[in-house]
Amino acid sequence: VEDPAQAEGLAERAIAGDWSVRRLEAEIATGKDSVHPLLAEMRPAAVIELENRLADQLGTKVRIRYKNNKGQVTLNFSSLDQLESIYRRFFT
Repeated sequence: VEDPAQAEGLAERAIAGDWSVRRLEAEIATGKDSVHPLLAEMRPAAVIELENRLADQLGTKVRIRYKNNKGQVTLNFSSLDQLESIYRRFFT
């Protein structure tokens, strides 16, 4: 990927989505002949920073989708114990 903005967007999505190398290669291959849709999906640095801070505080992967001053926060968990731990951090 020659465009630095496109490369950065790909890196962010690959990390956030826990992509395999093959998935990353497929994403790169689909964008070679046209403007890659990732350029339209660039997220503000403040959103990325909040996503990282939440992930650190909650001890789990966090994804923030943000567009037009609206959004969605997704929290991943791997067990009911971890879900309960996340719940306790919010409500105790």
